[in-house]
Amino acid sequence: MTRDRAAFAFGVLALALAGLGLWNSFTNAGALIGPALVAVAGAATVVTASFATGWLSLAGAGWAAWWLPRFLPGRAKISRRSGRPSASA
Repeated sequence: MTRDRAAFAFGVLALALAGLGLWNSFTNAGALIGPALVAVAGAATVVTASFATGWLSLAGAGWAAWWLPRFLPGRAKISRRSGRPSASA
C-alpha cells in the first residue's frame, strides 16, 4: 500500500511539473511573441501611412497642376498702341 501511494504521489508530482513546464513555455512564448507582434504592427502602420501620404501628395500635386493655371491670372499683354497692359489676359 505504501508503494502505491508513493507511485501515485510521484505520478501527480510529475504531471504537475509537466504542466508547470508547459505553462512556463507558453508564458515565455507569449512574452516573446507579444512585443514582436506589436513591433510588426507598428512597422506596418508606419509603412502604410508613408505610402498613403506619398500617394496623396502626388494626387494633390496633380490636382494643383490641373486647376491652378485656370484660376491664376494670365500675364498681361502690353498693348502696342498705348504701351500699357491691356485688360484681356
